[in-house]
Order: sequence, then C-alpha cells, then structure tokens
Amino acid sequence: MSVPVRSTGPAISERAWVATRHVLEEFGDMMILTGKTIRSAIRPPYPYGGELVSQFLFTLRLVCSRFVCPLPRIAVAFQNTFVGFATTA
Repeated sequence: MSVPVRSTGPAISERAWVATRHVLEEFGDMMILTGKTIRSAIRPPYPYGGELVSQFLFTLRLVCSRFVCPLPRIAVAFQNTFVGFATTA
C-alpha cells in the first residue's frame, strides 16, 4: 500500500504570488489615483476658483452689511491662522 505524495510546494508559492500581486496592484492603483488628484489640484483650470471668489464676496458683503467693515480684523485673523502669532508683535 503506497501513500500518495502531496506536492504542496508550487501551490503555496502560487498562492503567495497571487496575494502579493493583489497587494501590489491595489497599491499601484492608489498611487495613480493620488497622482491624478494632486495633478488636478495644481494644474489649471482650477475648478474651485469661481466658487472660492463667490463665497469670499458673499462673506464680505454679509460682514460689511452688519458691522463696520472689519476687514482689518479679517486680515489679522487670516495672518494669524496661516503665518503664526510670532510675527504679530
């Protein structure tokens, strides 16, 4: 009576290759999507430009109509937010 020999070598390596290939494909797809996203954000035409201008003008009209135009306060708040408090001596 002979016991059948089971060859597990190629099957294990094949499964490992399929899993590795899947991970590499997913990573590659994510890098392509990241590159396209960054490229569309940097390259003109900027799709968000018109909306940014209209929102800024709306906010400016709203603020100026309710108070004495606090544009200097808005400028200082913007500067403190993006530049930092160290330069506002």
